[in-house]
Amino acid sequence: MRLLVVVLLGLLFAAPLSGQYMGVQLGMNRTTFWSPDLPMVDPDAEYHFTGGVLFQVSRLHSGLIYSPRSASISQAIPEGGVAVLGLGIDYLEVPLLVRYGYRRVEWLFGPMLGFKVDCDTEASVSRIGQVSTDCEGPVDPKTFDLGLGMGIGLNFEMGFGVIVTADALFNVGLTSFFEEETVKHRTLAVLTGIALSP
Repeated sequence: MRLLVVVLLGLLFAAPLSGQYMGVQLGMNRTTFWSPDLPMVDPDAEYHFTGGVLFQVSRLHSGLIYSPRSASISQAIPEGGVAVLGLGIDYLEVPLLVRYGYRRVEWLFGPMLGFKVDCDTEASVSRIGQVSTDCEGPVDPKTFDLGLGMGIGLNFEMGFGVIVTADALFNVGLTSFFEEETVKHRTLAVLTGIALSP
């Protein structure tokens, strides 16, 4: 962990990149959950719309992103049919990514801070029905999530201070959602948007 901090600080205080801007982005993410305590469980990935505001100053790429994450586990039951258990957690995410690149192409790397804003669980059995409820008790995730983000960003200057942006980010969860069980996320997000440069 100390080595990661040293590397990030070294990149952050290196010679600054040209280009500062602020804008908005929209896109989609794909999330799955994994647990070293339950290696045989392989949840189905799910897709969601995501988006938010972003800004870049010197080597810092940051902003505020609404990031829904969910996954489900499907299991055949002896009576016939399929039982599905799903967990969905919505976060406001603050990326603190270091930019490193040349002109239009930038590599992005750094921590992703997630703050929980909503959570729900869903259980359904074919031919019987479906039940949805808010997370509570042992399935209520912690309010804070820390991930490691890495990816690539593309910037296209259109003139008059307008920039078209496109980012692909892979976010690997470093902390567990729950206190008692170890469950982490893996999220791939692709976003595009428009920004203004001063």
